[in-house]
Amino acid sequence: MSDERQDDLQEHQETPWVDADHSGETDDPWHAHTPDEGVPQPSHGETSPATIAAVGIISFALLGVTMAFVAFYFIQINQIEYTRKVEIDIGQDVRSLQRVWEADLRNYGWVDAPNNVVHIPIDRAIRSVAREYAQER
Repeated sequence: MSDERQDDLQEHQETPWVDADHSGETDDPWHAHTPDEGVPQPSHGETSPATIAAVGIISFALLGVTMAFVAFYFIQINQIEYTRKVEIDIGQDVRSLQRVWEADLRNYGWVDAPNNVVHIPIDRAIRSVAREYAQER
């Protein structure tokens, strides 16, 4: 090491207390340096790349676990809903009801027996109504 460089280093090490006022940015005592800290001062808040990597990996892992849990949860809910819904063949019931309705439309029958109200076949009812309208004209 050159003599000049060595003198600069020695002068720097012998420098008494250095006030790191930081131009009045804050009155926080964190920025003030005491003589027993020594000179030069290490910078505050140095970060370790390993720490940053560890935090990133842990965060990524937690995100992955959370996403897997949510996906599993919704798959389970879908399966539960699917098994809860029961498919019923309503075709036979509808066909039997339709036969009853058609029989009512094609035949005579009672609507209200105590009041003597009956129904007539639909074809006869249509002809009767058409005749009434034709007579009114």
